[in-house]
Amino acid sequence: MLPNKINNMVPVISDQKVEQIDFGRQTPPDNWRSRRLYIQQGAENWCNLAHHSNYPLQGDDPYDLKKNRSAALDRISISTILSLGPGDGLQDLDIVEQLRSKQPNLTYIPLDLSRILLELTIRNLGAHVHIPAGLQCDFEQIPQPLEQKIVELTNSPVMFSM
Repeated sequence: MLPNKINNMVPVISDQKVEQIDFGRQTPPDNWRSRRLYIQQGAENWCNLAHHSNYPLQGDDPYDLKKNRSAALDRISISTILSLGPGDGLQDLDIVEQLRSKQPNLTYIPLDLSRILLELTIRNLGAHVHIPAGLQCDFEQIPQPLEQKIVELTNSPVMFSM
């Protein structure tokens, strides 16, 4: 499959419980200690942090993280990336482009708590890779219907990204 055209809509499939929390209609469960940080204002905070010049893989790379990641990706061939918590997706762009050079029909599926972040990821990566859907749910507790949707959307081999 070819990457999504800019004007094509990519569906977002949501766990209703997570969607209600994300829209502020329910409070997050007590066990969402750090996860609650990514809801609403937290999405913007995450983007600000991830784009800061001191963030790993932005600007200087004294530990050769990009080089090491690229070398590891050279050794694999996959059909699907399932990205758990992709933020705005821009951290995955180099990965997608490198893997698509070997697998032009690469599929990318973002999974996040935040609808705002999912939509940013879809917008940022949709022209670079085929995205059949974005999944809004808690990747620590994926409900069975969304697990089944993941099985339907993925082609093996699958790489999980975080």
